[in-house]
Amino acid sequence: MKLSFDFLVFFTALFLPLSIFAADNHTKPKLLYPYIENGSVGYFDEKLAVIIKPNFVDGLPQSEGMAAVCVNDLWGYIDSNGHIVIKPNFTQVQSFLSGFAAVQKDGKWGLINRKGKFTAEPKWDELRPVHEGLAPARRAAKWGYIDVQGREIIPLQFDDAHPFIEGLAKVKQGEKWGFVAHNGQLLNGFRYDDAWFFSEGLAAIAIGDTWGYIDTKGQEVVARRYTKAFPFHNRRAAVYIASHLVFIDKHGGGVDFSHPGYYNPRPFIDGYAARMDTRIGKLSWYYLNTFGLSFLGTGFNTKYPLDSTFTHNFSEDLCGVEIGGLCGFMDRSGKFVVRPAYSKARAFSEGLAVVQWRDKWGYINKQGMVVIPIRYNYAFSSFKKGRAEVMENGKHFILDTSGNIVDPSSIVYNHKAPKPDLSGLHPIRRNKRWGFANAADKIVIAPRYARVEPFKDGIAKVTMADSPRWGLINTKGELLYSTYMSR
Repeated sequence: MKLSFDFLVFFTALFLPLSIFAADNHTKPKLLYPYIENGSVGYFDEKLAVIIKPNFVDGLPQSEGMAAVCVNDLWGYIDSNGHIVIKPNFTQVQSFLSGFAAVQKDGKWGLINRKGKFTAEPKWDELRPVHEGLAPARRAAKWGYIDVQGREIIPLQFDDAHPFIEGLAKVKQGEKWGFVAHNGQLLNGFRYDDAWFFSEGLAAIAIGDTWGYIDTKGQEVVARRYTKAFPFHNRRAAVYIASHLVFIDKHGGGVDFSHPGYYNPRPFIDGYAARMDTRIGKLSWYYLNTFGLSFLGTGFNTKYPLDSTFTHNFSEDLCGVEIGGLCGFMDRSGKFVVRPAYSKARAFSEGLAVVQWRDKWGYINKQGMVVIPIRYNYAFSSFKKGRAEVMENGKHFILDTSGNIVDPSSIVYNHKAPKPDLSGLHPIRRNKRWGFANAADKIVIAPRYARVEPFKDGIAKVTMADSPRWGLINTKGELLYSTYMSR
């Protein structure tokens, strides 16, 4: 049975790797990942060894040592060895969080404990995961909050409600968002057009088209000036200035992430984003959903930087994940639809993804079938409007989605020259410094930068000549954003 989006968003709400797998005997059960084979779901471990053969109609990733599985259209839970510990008796389920899971029985939702016993009887139209002792609950069109015994703590009065994080929960009334405390008191009322959850004491909020940050007292501590803003992690947040992704500290100052030891956040795509945490001594990626809960937990190790050539973000409902040095793709429910088998992989575009095996490149479809042979020396691009550029034996070719050469003489991009920008300005170098000139080669922005990038959406990235700082300028040469060197 297909789960609704809300259930898929929450089912793998995991926080600490050790707490996920803690067992009664203090041993560490296997970390298992669901995969699809011939229409059935099984599980393999971090070494890609199949632990549980594909015997289930559907399945969710592990959470707190158990995984939800579907047998004969009913859901139950198995342990790390594949043994059923809670009999399939529910029509829909979520994964365990804080020792409880929301399940549906006879059309209504309730909460069960790890023994499969109801602690909150099924009488709600919808439930979201328990966090900080409360679960968002819906009856008819209104949301409120219940405790694990099913007692209504905050009355059903909101049009939408998300889990509590750092003592506050994001709630909606009409078209506006606000935040509510455990005692039901609102913070600043309903005044925001959009908002994220609180993270490290701050929440990104939007009024109109501009984003900034407020603290837990409702004070705006980072002024609204960004096109988009995302949650803080390790004292840093990703924000957009026009279409440019940059990073700020809690004072709104620009931050340089070129030094080791900082995470490298990716922008949210379709409600999920990849995040990296270096605090456990190695690069470990995890997925964060829009409710602030960790999606799929931690532990996806990568030896490749997540940049435009290798993304772990969702695209066309699939995201790339590397396990054991090999790359594959999983869907929104955490199941691998393409088991890890490739050296590198890029995001899906128009139904195809670029993959590399050894030193050759090709394209696969969403079933993992190779549709364009892995034979090329390099694949320059994903498919766009049915075309992609590859290189073989030093020659560039344009392929269609069947792998046929469209025009051997064509080149999609001139890799030695910057692409033109609608601003009409292009980089120009004078006396070992870079600036910008117009179409007539008349200098518009004086050459004073060590390095520049072409304008995009009226903004260009530049590196200062007198320091390792970089910034963003507009077409008048005005500085919009500047980093400092993080220590």
